[in-house]
Amino acid sequence: MANKESNRKVWIFLGVVILIVVAVLLTQKNDDILVSTERPTFKDIISTVSASGKIRPESEVKIFSEVNGQVTELLIKEGDIVNSGDLLLKVNPEIYRTALQRKQDTLVSIL
Repeated sequence: MANKESNRKVWIFLGVVILIVVAVLLTQKNDDILVSTERPTFKDIISTVSASGKIRPESEVKIFSEVNGQVTELLIKEGDIVNSGDLLLKVNPEIYRTALQRKQDTLVSIL
């Protein structure tokens, strides 16, 4: 009887150990990392950057005229290099011609 009793304890012990091993194996996480490989080659790498902001010129020059009027001809384009004294645009001369004519008429009528 003692032999049957010890066989039974051994089987129970083995059953508990097997249950513990199975439980441990079932609760383990699968931490496999997938890796892909390629042969080394020369390739162009294209990088795109998206950003927001303001574009400012390196230097800014304010241009103003000594006379007011309607621009009739623009002699340069944006981005052209200009030098001091270069003619940039033409203003409609009719306003000044009429003003000059009135002054001359007033002067003649006074004399």
